[in-house]
Amino acid sequence: MPEHRVLVTGSAGVMGRYVCRQLMANGHFVRGFDLRPSDASESIVGNLMDTAALTGAARDVDCIIHLAAIPDDDDFAKLLVPNNVIGLYNTCEVGRQSETVTRLVLASSGQVILGLPWRQQLICLEDGDYPENHYALLKLYSEHMGRMYHRLHGLSVVAVRLGWLPRTAEHLEELENDPLFRTHYLSGADAGRFFTCSVESPSTKIGGFAVVFATSKPPASTTIGFDLEPAKHLLGYEPQDTYPAGAGEHINSRFPDRI
Repeated sequence: MPEHRVLVTGSAGVMGRYVCRQLMANGHFVRGFDLRPSDASESIVGNLMDTAALTGAARDVDCIIHLAAIPDDDDFAKLLVPNNVIGLYNTCEVGRQSETVTRLVLASSGQVILGLPWRQQLICLEDGDYPENHYALLKLYSEHMGRMYHRLHGLSVVAVRLGWLPRTAEHLEELENDPLFRTHYLSGADAGRFFTCSVESPSTKIGGFAVVFATSKPPASTTIGFDLEPAKHLLGYEPQDTYPAGAGEHINSRFPDRI
């Protein structure tokens, strides 16, 4: 497998640390970009509003994984718009203007389907979307942004509707108290595996633009969750963990509580 050079925004967050770790374990060069230093091949401390810093961070990379965002519903004007709209736009524009970037991997969210009957059935891409808060609506916007950048600018784009990687002890308690939440669990290790597959999969497999779900393996006894077949078919992603494997290993450690 040839080495890729990857920029990971949000690299110092919970998910970002797992992603950087797995990419480097697979032999890739990883440049982290975050408000805090990251454990990457190279770390740049910067803000997504600083387009000059972001442009410098994207020098000579062939893929950008965009994780940096407010990770749940929050103040729309003060937090969601600057971080989840303008930050997304700046990242996509840097990728478009780069002479080396050929792929964008954009973190969407499983929350874009929360209005669908996810507690009763397996949710497939064909079921559509049904966001129920502004955060989810903006994550759906990120998917459409990725589709546009593929169509107009020829970038290979993967938008991933991520399952739930618990960041706090309160999240773990929610998982313990609701077995249905566990069907949408995403371990840190599986997150690392997914994003590594999203970097390594050839564009001929992806077809230029793709939306996929990514979770860990649901409990064997359940028939609900998110359909993982597109991620397997297009990217070669096969999760290895089932809840509670890996849950909470970063909590009460030096991992921050936000991605």
